Amino acid sequence: HILCNNAGVGVLGPVTQAKYGDWDWVLEVNLGGAINGIQEFLPLILEHGEGGHIVNTSSMSAVIPIPNTVIYTTTKAALVGLSEALYGELKEQGVIVSAFCPGPVQSNIGQVHKLRPSRYREDTGYADVDARLAERPVSPNWMSIEEVGERVLNGMRNEEIFIFTHREFREGVQERCAAMLE
Repeated sequence: HILCNNAGVGVLGPVTQAKYGDWDWVLEVNLGGAINGIQEFLPLILEHGEGGHIVNTSSMSAVIPIPNTVIYTTTKAALVGLSEALYGELKEQGVIVSAFCPGPVQSNIGQVHKLRPSRYREDTGYADVDARLAERPVSPNWMSIEEVGERVLNGMRNEEIFIFTHREFREGVQERCAAMLE
């Protein structure tokens, strides 16, 4: 009844240093992981006919992009578009789809150097950035995984198409929407 597409790697760095391996790996995990989940589990959810909920973990970076996150932001923005399209297509069949867009969370996203498969370790422009990111401590000011879980659960209960975690980003989201309308 519930599918949480939560795969993600946070590759960061200037786009001018990116290699094809960086793009391929992040697209494979961040976007391809969600596609795999949908392909495998959506038919099962539709088959039982009892409705369900799909949560695609995107990022606030998809809504308010920041420098040095081009590959990451591209994949996470794609998940927002995927979620919006699925929401419109599946709602009448009783399947709600949400784009979960968290801000900073106490997670292992900075450990990309450990997660990067060997086939992508040679074709990267970000080895130095990955190593520095691994040394950055997880801030106690970032949202805990328990708080994040509660927020996702509440968003699902309220059938929200967008589940945001941090109210601090509200003004930035409003500015982006105003710029789009302008």
